[in-house]
Amino acid sequence: MADYNGIEALLASTDNLVQLVNNTGHDDDTLTFEGVDWFKYNGVAAKSIYVSGNSWFGFGTNTSQLYVCQRDCKLWNFWREEGTLFNYYKFLRLKWDGYSAYSSTGDDVRLTYEVYLFSTGDIFLNVLRMPTNANYLGTSQLVCTGGTKALIVTSGQALQETFTHTNEDGSDFTAAAGLIDIKAPYDRKYLVSDKSGKYYTVDAGALKEVTAEETYISVSGITLQTALWVKPSYNLVLRDTGNARAYVFPLQSGGHYRITLTEIGDRERIATTASNPTAIEAGGSVSTVRIIKNADPVLGDVVEFTAASNEAWCVVHVSSDGTEPKTAIEKHISALVNLFKTSGVEERPSGSLLLPLTDPVLLFWQDSLDPLPVLEADVTAMPFPQTVLTENVDMTDSTILGIEKVTADADDNTLFAVSFDGGTTWWNYVDNAWAQLSEAQSGMTKAALADIGTDAWALKATTGHYMFRFILFEGSYVNSIVVDYLN
Repeated sequence: MADYNGIEALLASTDNLVQLVNNTGHDDDTLTFEGVDWFKYNGVAAKSIYVSGNSWFGFGTNTSQLYVCQRDCKLWNFWREEGTLFNYYKFLRLKWDGYSAYSSTGDDVRLTYEVYLFSTGDIFLNVLRMPTNANYLGTSQLVCTGGTKALIVTSGQALQETFTHTNEDGSDFTAAAGLIDIKAPYDRKYLVSDKSGKYYTVDAGALKEVTAEETYISVSGITLQTALWVKPSYNLVLRDTGNARAYVFPLQSGGHYRITLTEIGDRERIATTASNPTAIEAGGSVSTVRIIKNADPVLGDVVEFTAASNEAWCVVHVSSDGTEPKTAIEKHISALVNLFKTSGVEERPSGSLLLPLTDPVLLFWQDSLDPLPVLEADVTAMPFPQTVLTENVDMTDSTILGIEKVTADADDNTLFAVSFDGGTTWWNYVDNAWAQLSEAQSGMTKAALADIGTDAWALKATTGHYMFRFILFEGSYVNSIVVDYLN
């Protein structure tokens, strides 16, 4: 059985559908297919699914309960799939394909739809192809003990309808148009980081910087006495005790046992005294834990006992002082995971919030070993400013006496600079004086360039050469730079 990371992934896939009817016409007959025992409809487990060529379904009972364009139809193809969502929720997927007229295979009466049963107790109808001929839409409704839920169908329009159960025996449902909402059974959170390593959450529609420290939390499932099963051969045996796992193994054959702790992640610690927690790496061990056989915990250090060959179990007491598990085992949470737990947001932050950050990163975390969902983003990129250099123009001709003025056909944002030494130094003219530029992407506007007078040009244009540099920003342009000479 396949597992899907969300309802959208399930609907998009057809790889695991098993075809049970292949291009074989079924008119007025009813077919029976394997159902599931975990779904109830009208108090009956849907162990068998009854499917009519006239386009109705029965869940556990051979009677019409879900009608989809029900009339004198004809079924030609049928598929079945069983699997899970998020490695947690079970589903049964049933796909009906045929025509809403028994005597026609025209496109105008083609009908294709899927019915999903979920272990949540809910039903989802996904009509992929609705007849375009309005005279062949038939009857569409869900009939249950709680009443009939009529569906609104429109010729030629796909339909999604969710039937949400209102009681455990599936005898009544509420109907609502739209995609069924099945959320992951664990936490999923977003955070944002930037180039400097800072972390941000979203608060009141704006980014807010957040920090966190590593912590330890008490592990659930550790009680005063926790039974750990061991094989008669004293090989290593695991018992899941909640968020942690505990192992019991012999130090030597026929000798005494000690408890070893390992965690599904980073590390744990156990308090040897209430004020002295000792961190242990995953798979490490401690010997300051009382281990007893068939008795209540008592004060003292580790109690050794000889294991008989037929011994099947022992009772382990984990505590800070030998009386009750006040501190017991604590699970380590790294600073980043703690930050997700305490400050992460469930909705993906808006892209506009990331614009002020340098090299922003969208971080996603889920409290599960399931594969992470694929995150996609539509990015509008802004080009970096572009630097353009002209040729080094020779003005040593005897007929050229100097530069009268310079004008540019350009936008107002483009920045200009001029060099008289082949690009070694760059200058602009500001406050009636030439000023050397130190920044590679700086300069003056086209208006400032045009305002440079003949006398000002004469002060710098003494080398017989000049070249221009201009900086283009997003949307900028330069069509021409015109130099008027004095002759």
